[in-house]
Formats: sequence, structure tokens, C-alpha cells
Amino acid sequence: MKILKITIITLFTTLIACNNDDDNEVKLSTTEIPVTITDFVETHFASNTINNVYKDIDTNETTYEVHLSNNLELEFNSDFEILSIDGASKLPDTVIPESILTYITANYPNNFITDWELETNYQEIELDNNVELDFTLEGEFIKIDTDKNNDEIVLNETEFPTSLKDYISTYFPSNNIISVIKDTDDNLITYEVYLKTNLELEFNSDFEIISIDGTSKLPDAVIPESILTYITANYPNNFITDWELETNYQQIELDNNVELDFTIEGEFIKIDND
Repeated sequence: MKILKITIITLFTTLIACNNDDDNEVKLSTTEIPVTITDFVETHFASNTINNVYKDIDTNETTYEVHLSNNLELEFNSDFEILSIDGASKLPDTVIPESILTYITANYPNNFITDWELETNYQEIELDNNVELDFTLEGEFIKIDTDKNNDEIVLNETEFPTSLKDYISTYFPSNNIISVIKDTDDNLITYEVYLKTNLELEFNSDFEIISIDGTSKLPDAVIPESILTYITANYPNNFITDWELETNYQQIELDNNVELDFTIEGEFIKIDND
């Protein structure tokens, strides 16, 4: 029994030691808080006080979590550069890139930004209505973020598949790529490509085009010839702004918002009123 008791005590002690080894978060005293962090807080959050600062070393990556009054949480990297700001009320304009502020003012005039985060390849903000928006590192709008399961990965420019770049340079040569997002949903991989002129393209895992969503006339070269012939004959005063390949049919949308369904071979089926 004594041997068993000693073994249990030894195991318990070992578990405690392991847990302590995994705890790499250290609470800093007031005198230990980096000056760069206090300067940032005093500059942009002058009416807030610092409650706590934690230094977190995780797999040799150091970050600083700063907890302010009024439920504000800031995170800095090892170079004391701001990575994220998590709040509940309006963030100061001075902490948000001007291009993002301009976009929000134009498109969400009745809302304000409560959260901002710098990811590896993009920025993300959250509004007071819980809408999340993604922007490039340069501040260009990408999309509304509806990915709650973290299935989406924003690719670096060096990671853009060559087939996608070739398609765009062939059919949309005057458009620049804003962002490419790889989406893995139930093991089904697709690529969402956002271009500068409000164009969104989607490709399957074989890099085949499956949808083109735009606001102006799509190039004739991306539309099957039989569909173009039908539109020219039946809608001579309109043009195609969207095209999508479904499992068993194709669908296009015209500039007058009429949606038409066609077979995979391009034969007209019906006007889609659904």
C-alpha cells in the first residue's frame, strides 16, 4: 500500500509540474510594462486605464495581452506592434486604417467598428451589428466574413494557383486580384477569387471555373456560345452579369435581374423565378 501511495503522490506531483511548464503566461508589474505599449494606450485610449498586462510565450512566439478598463483588450506582437483590438464600444478612428474607415462610412453609415484584427494576409473588423468584414493588408474590401467554422484560408500572393492566375489574365486582363480564399467545407475545396472591379470568381478543386459574379457585362469568352446566341435573340437590349455552373444546369443573370436556367449543353430551360 505504501508503494502505491508513493507512486500516486509522485504521479500527482509530475502532473502539476507539467501543467506549470505549459503555463507560459506571465503577469507583468506596472514597471515591467513595455514603454511602447503604454505610449500606444496613452495616445489612442487616453480615457482608459491599464488593468493588467500579460506576456505570453508560446512556441517561441511572444505576445502581450493588454486589458484596459471598459472591457477593452489589446494584443501586441514581440515588436510591440498592435495585432488586435477587441472592444464593445466604438474604437477610435486613429487605430483604424483610413481606407477601411472610408469604406465603413460609405457602406455602413449607421454603424461603427468595435473590433479590429490583423491576420497574416488580411485585416478583419467587426461592427456593432456583429457583421464581420475582411480587407486586404492595404485596406481594400474583400468580403463579408460568414466563415464561423474557420474553413477559409486567405492565400498569400505566392500561393495563388497558377491556373487561376492564367484564367484571370486571359479573360479579365484589366482586373487585378484583391484576394484568393481557399475554402474547405466538408472536405470539398473551392477557391474564391476577388477582383478589383467588384468581380467574384469561384473555382473548384480542379481549378475549373464554377461561377462568376459581377455587376457589369461579362466577357463573351466566358459564356457558352449557345447561351450567348439565346440572349442575343431574346434579350437584345440586355447583357449577362453573372454565370454559375450548378450540378445539372447552368444559370445566368442579366443586368435587368432576370435569371435564366440552361442545360449543361446550353439549351434554354426556363426563367428562374425561385
